[in-house]
Amino acid sequence: MLDAGMLFRGFSNPRFFGQFQVMLLPVLALLIREFRQQGRRGLTAILLTVLAVQWCIALTLGGRGLWLALAVSHAALFCVSRSFWRLLVIQLMAGLLGAILLVVMFHLIPDWLEITPKMRDTWRFTLSGRGPLWQWAWEMALANPWFGVGPMHYAATLNPIATHPHQVILQWAAEWGFVATALAMLLAGWGVIHGVMYLRRNMASHHDAALWLAIVGALVLAQVDGVFVMPYTETWLAILIGLVLARWSTAAKSQPLQRYASLLLALPVMVVFSLVLLEDVPRLAENKQVYSEKHGGSFNPRFWQQGWIPLMSEPATH
Repeated sequence: MLDAGMLFRGFSNPRFFGQFQVMLLPVLALLIREFRQQGRRGLTAILLTVLAVQWCIALTLGGRGLWLALAVSHAALFCVSRSFWRLLVIQLMAGLLGAILLVVMFHLIPDWLEITPKMRDTWRFTLSGRGPLWQWAWEMALANPWFGVGPMHYAATLNPIATHPHQVILQWAAEWGFVATALAMLLAGWGVIHGVMYLRRNMASHHDAALWLAIVGALVLAQVDGVFVMPYTETWLAILIGLVLARWSTAAKSQPLQRYASLLLALPVMVVFSLVLLEDVPRLAENKQVYSEKHGGSFNPRFWQQGWIPLMSEPATH
């Protein structure tokens, strides 16, 4: 059996890999441009091959949100500054190679070998259940306008479709309230606009453009997917935003109070990470098996379904 799912094995839901790809593809395009300028043809060819394979996976996944996010972010960059057109050309070239690879691997070769490949449905024209999820989130926000129902507690009310609304603004409104949502939207908007102003300056480089592409792409994808729900995606997004803050900061030197505050905040984070590495990671496989035997299901473990937020059939003791 020729199963396209082998391309993105390791994610409980393949869309999670799409969330990572929306940030990975601009960075790969940047590295290809940098190595090409340095005359390192071998590395350029390897990375171009990797980018083409990633595009093949993206097309195989059938993630319409991923395609939309990549299209919107790159079109926006072209409108902001056309001096970064090389990044767009690299993506278009890699996308074409990825499409050719997809046709060869899952159409021409299977036909030649008389094998029927197993693939995801890439052509869908519905909201895939998002309509009711958005409606329930809006009703939840209206019922709890000031502070919401609590972080990740949209999932505490079980529904037959999904455990999050697949729309970051509605999820913020439902779980944090309208005031916190407005502040988050203002902060995100300010960051994007500040990035636009920075990219228009002569000092901006292709590194800045690639980071801006990755972050804007993630924000666009978050309007139809759970980018701000999955810890894996959130971690990479935090790293990219940290790089942007370091590159675009106007402060010549950090203040002593800021440095001490950063060290103070880093201490509990290090303690939590150490406890997780020492206590949880060694028993990860065992805990996963226990969750699976107790609750069943194919997605294990998910903290909002089997962890801190209890199932409806269990007493609310957490």
